[in-house]
Amino acid sequence: MRQWLMWVAVLAATAVGGLPASAETAVYQVAASEDDTYTVGASNNVAYTRVIWPYTSDLRRSFLRWAIDIPAGATIESAAVEVCADATSANPGTVRLQLLDDDSCPAFNTSNPHDWSVTGVAADWTLDPWTAGQWYTSCDLTDIVQAFMDRPNYVPGNYLGLRAVAVPTSISRWARSWDYAGNASGAKLIVVYSVPSGNIAPVAHAGHHQTMLDLDNSGAEVVGLYGTFSFDEDGTIASYVWMEGATQIATGANALVNLAAGTHDIKLVVTDDDGATDEDTATVTVRTINDPTWPPTTIPVYTPENVPPTPTVNELWQTNAVTYCGVTWTFDRVAPVGRFVTGDYYVVGPVVVTSITPGWDGVKNGSALNYQSNNNKWSAFDTRVRSIRYKADLRIDVPINMSPGDILISSVGMRDGAVGVEPFWGKSQSGSPIRSYSVLHCLTAPVPPDAFRPGYTDTTQTIYLARNLNRALLPTLDVGTTNYAWPLRDNMFAGLTTTNVHEWALLFERPWVDMCEFGFDAPLEYMPGYGHLLIRVQSMISLILASDLSAEDKEKLLIGFVQYGIDTWGLVRGGYPGWPGFGGHYSGRKWPIVLAGVLLGDPDMACPTQSYPDCLFSEDTQTLYDDGWTGARVVFGGHQHGLGLDYWLDPPPGETRDRGPYEHNAPETWTSWGFLSESYRRCCTSNAWVGYALVIQLMQLEDQWDHDAFFDYCDRWMYEDNAAMGVLLQQGFELNPDPYYHDGFTFPSFWLPPKSYRAMEAFVNTVWDTYRPTINKPLDGWMQP
Repeated sequence: MRQWLMWVAVLAATAVGGLPASAETAVYQVAASEDDTYTVGASNNVAYTRVIWPYTSDLRRSFLRWAIDIPAGATIESAAVEVCADATSANPGTVRLQLLDDDSCPAFNTSNPHDWSVTGVAADWTLDPWTAGQWYTSCDLTDIVQAFMDRPNYVPGNYLGLRAVAVPTSISRWARSWDYAGNASGAKLIVVYSVPSGNIAPVAHAGHHQTMLDLDNSGAEVVGLYGTFSFDEDGTIASYVWMEGATQIATGANALVNLAAGTHDIKLVVTDDDGATDEDTATVTVRTINDPTWPPTTIPVYTPENVPPTPTVNELWQTNAVTYCGVTWTFDRVAPVGRFVTGDYYVVGPVVVTSITPGWDGVKNGSALNYQSNNNKWSAFDTRVRSIRYKADLRIDVPINMSPGDILISSVGMRDGAVGVEPFWGKSQSGSPIRSYSVLHCLTAPVPPDAFRPGYTDTTQTIYLARNLNRALLPTLDVGTTNYAWPLRDNMFAGLTTTNVHEWALLFERPWVDMCEFGFDAPLEYMPGYGHLLIRVQSMISLILASDLSAEDKEKLLIGFVQYGIDTWGLVRGGYPGWPGFGGHYSGRKWPIVLAGVLLGDPDMACPTQSYPDCLFSEDTQTLYDDGWTGARVVFGGHQHGLGLDYWLDPPPGETRDRGPYEHNAPETWTSWGFLSESYRRCCTSNAWVGYALVIQLMQLEDQWDHDAFFDYCDRWMYEDNAAMGVLLQQGFELNPDPYYHDGFTFPSFWLPPKSYRAMEAFVNTVWDTYRPTINKPLDGWMQP
């Protein structure tokens, strides 16, 4: 999406208004459709061409946001908003502008902002008569902008969000939004500010706390240290020095170090180009194999011929406290405690949890009891969850009475000031502040050692047994290697040149708690927070599980992936609304359910779209049969904003957005939303689906999957010349009359020859090319009527 940011530096003593030489002026303009909206209760009109300014009552509200790059510590001298009048009007009106209570206001298409919290800082703007198309300047907003700058977590690039509501006796007026013709009418924010004289010290960020496993039992592990979020506002960082105690162990923004098993406090000292320094410390724990406070390093292959005995209550561990994956639950008495096949603990109840460590500190480390799976909008665990999704009434405090059937989810938050990143990537799409989750079930009686943990929202405590996994249904492909190339090698994969099955198993050994939409509270230490990364992982591990590795080598990865399927199935059974198409966010939830159901012999789980037809899945809503402009008969379903394909095939009266399916039209006729949909098609969905699409077909599970368009679409992606189609797209956009494609538009070079992307991973491409032709189905079926 194109960005408009106008910047003016006022450096002369005779600058605007006679300001001192250090004064600077920044002019920001709403930069995208999702940066302004107006709401009517439950209706969020993010793509409307106008915003209400104001309405006759508080029923309708408008919202604006801008990315602010003013240095932290600056003093705001003046600030104002400018809006473009949509129509000539002298209606009396006063708009109350309020600061949204968020360190960085999320995009308004992530959820309806109507009831988002505001701070107590506000300003009332009484309107003069307006002339259509003219710009008008608000009252002074210095206090609002200064309050935003003074928030403890402010860093340049954070989004300031405003809410505009009516002061009583106002009569409606409208201002133009970014979506107005030409995309040049979004509101502006003009800020004059000054910065302290002299050098501003740098800010060190040593990364988040990490836990790594000494997988080869050598006594040490290579650990990645990441200081790239450190910054210097008025210069550059000249050096990065990593210390343990008084010993320097590395230099550079990022470093690889060999750390012995145990706990290490690693300090980063940064020095800027003027000699000022700052330091920050992160804790790295290198755990040993088979530590009982962590998941087991290996898991036996249980079969009907290898059935483990079920312990009696007296044979269970008798204890008044359990520690698992960084969380300690303390009970009011000594109670019987057992373990599921995953390593997660259960307690035979009833029991009272009297303390949890780490405990709730007013911001992080929250817990929830019997979390309802029909909730996908809110989070109980951390106030820092994006889009103001934290909801205090979902969280529970000790003491917690647990009876059989109860499930306690406890979180460990990122340390204060740390920037959450994906488990193998030095960035984060979701921005989740959660490191990890631990789940404690309360049961009536012991279960066998091969029992899977019931879903973390499944209070019926459905028990599946690993002995019943029909592993013979998995293919045993010769994939030519046991060392798998993977391009993202940060954090969990630090220091690796290739990966193996045991390293992939570590991603799935802890609970993938996956409820709040957009991955806003995903456990980023081991679970990807963005759907595109999640499905890249699933394509890799699906092919590994379908390889000719021994059952013993694959078992831990298989158990972890099936557990994710059981957990996700529990959400579906509990009324979760699903994961419909929304760019690259929601793919990858259907396949774990299908695979778990097939291997465990549960037909309802194996075909979730037939068992729960109202639960939507991204792969189904984003692929459909239609005649596409390229000659294909199967197309991408477009950007759907989580509303589902049926909504966009027959949009309700009054829907003004042009979204959903788009490939049936020629590119010469696309709106800007066609380009956005094509971007998601190429970057964040198709190139990651194909690995597990291949495995599903090799296992002949098309009936259970219940959506044939997905397989034909994946064939299209792998066999259509994507770069040649890119050339035709570029030509079509040049003929498109929409100003979007001409006013500063840049066509993505990586859509053009010589690039022609298929799967993101070379390993996936190789296995596809070897085994897709073995499936009794034409390779060009995606072109056949």
